[in-house]
Amino acid sequence: MTVAAQYGTVGDIEILWVLIATFGLGFALWNYRDAVKDCRALKEIETINGRMLLARAQKWQDGIRAIIHCIFILIGALAMMIPETGSTDTSSPAFWIGVSVRWGLIFGAILLVVQSVIARVVRSKVIDLARHDIATKAAEDKARAEGDRRKDA
Repeated sequence: MTVAAQYGTVGDIEILWVLIATFGLGFALWNYRDAVKDCRALKEIETINGRMLLARAQKWQDGIRAIIHCIFILIGALAMMIPETGSTDTSSPAFWIGVSVRWGLIFGAILLVVQSVIARVVRSKVIDLARHDIATKAAEDKARAEGDRRKDA
């Protein structure tokens, strides 16, 4: 008895994990590019503090995620080159190990994509907060400058 029809053919699963990993790679590279921009912007304004540390950490994390997604893509591509064995006995441990490995790779790729999405959302919120802080500081500086001009006049 086989359950190949229940979870798809090996080819379908390999294509699925390669597609997920490719989507994740795109997301990780997008995040990495933004993290590099963050580091450059902070370096230009000579900010060496926790913000720079977080920007550098984010750059490393996104770079590592991109490498892991590349590994998933490579594994999937290599697995596609292995010929299918046909029907497999479901009572065989090899069958269940194969199913576990394939679905483990798929869930690993999905979790890595979710991690990249979370990093993107957090970066977006931090940038919004920083913009708000900058706008607030600019308004305070402007009000202070106007107050100083009034005192001088």
